[in-house]
Amino acid sequence: MNQSLTLTFLIAAGIGLVIQNTLMVRITQSASTILVAMLLNSLVGIVLFVTILLIKHGLSGVNELVSTIKWWTLIPGLLGSFFVFASISGYQYVGAATTIAVLVASQLIGGLVMDVVRS
Repeated sequence: MNQSLTLTFLIAAGIGLVIQNTLMVRITQSASTILVAMLLNSLVGIVLFVTILLIKHGLSGVNELVSTIKWWTLIPGLLGSFFVFASISGYQYVGAATTIAVLVASQLIGGLVMDVVRS
């Protein structure tokens, strides 16, 4: 994938994240708990990715998935779920701009620390 296409995807993903979080706040407001929005989000992703895996690789893809599971491979999912929870809460209680600003600033600081540690 070339740089222009990658940047286009990143821009679309950023805009999509704003739309996603706004809609998830709306779901949360019409449900009794934020978990409803989070579970709907996760279920759509699971169904989509399992379908793609089965279409592209059949049952051998599922076997590879199962054999890849280790305790530490679950950490990204936990962190991603926490990110979604924090994002929805942020949009709901402090607004989109503040949420995005804090998330971007914390990602920049975390990225700098990670780069320093790795080098």
